Amino acid sequence: MPHIPSPEDMEKMQSMYHRIETPLRNGRATRVIMYGLGELGVSQQLRDGVVTGEMYLHRQKPISRKNYEELRQAYPELPAAGPPSVDLKAKLRATRKAEMAKSKAEAMQVVADPAIAAEHDRKMTGRIAEGIAIEELDGTIFLGERDASTSRRILASLRKCGCTGIHLLRVDPVEKGFTASAMVLRLPTDKTQRVLAATILQRLGADEGIPEMMPDHGQQFGFAKLG
Repeated sequence: MPHIPSPEDMEKMQSMYHRIETPLRNGRATRVIMYGLGELGVSQQLRDGVVTGEMYLHRQKPISRKNYEELRQAYPELPAAGPPSVDLKAKLRATRKAEMAKSKAEAMQVVADPAIAAEHDRKMTGRIAEGIAIEELDGTIFLGERDASTSRRILASLRKCGCTGIHLLRVDPVEKGFTASAMVLRLPTDKTQRVLAATILQRLGADEGIPEMMPDHGQQFGFAKLG
């Protein structure tokens, strides 16, 4: 039978530093240095003993290099963060930003196809029928896991660039209002405003791991997954 730690063992582990190094091929290795059961730590990638990448973790979730350094002051035995060049979270963010810029450039170069636009709008019309207009919701709106302030700012930005008829999909009541998992809206007709709206929708998609957006084929509706 597998060993099940006792409450005393668990309490002891929560106040201990752990260092685990796993050798890989071609001189590569991974090293995890952690305080307690995932309270704070760093996961390192090594090549020939040299750190080439770091991911900073707080309660087993990735955090920024800056946050790690702030929290590390309470745990002096943890190593200082390496130089910004090894920050994997920052590298991933930069990669995602580059993918978004590439997708935006490709979307602006595409030759519009009315048939694709018509099929997209047909699907979006069906989704609107399943959604709820934001004007019909009496309460605070949360877009996915975003807080109320961020959600309001996003909706205001979409309205400012000419988007109308915003409908929320998969709406669930929460303690202080409503949360939605997706959004459908009517895009503006002005070319500059459409680019601005597409940029906002693309960012929302990128937050959910969807860096690509539908090219502008002249469609009437835009869609974004929120959570």
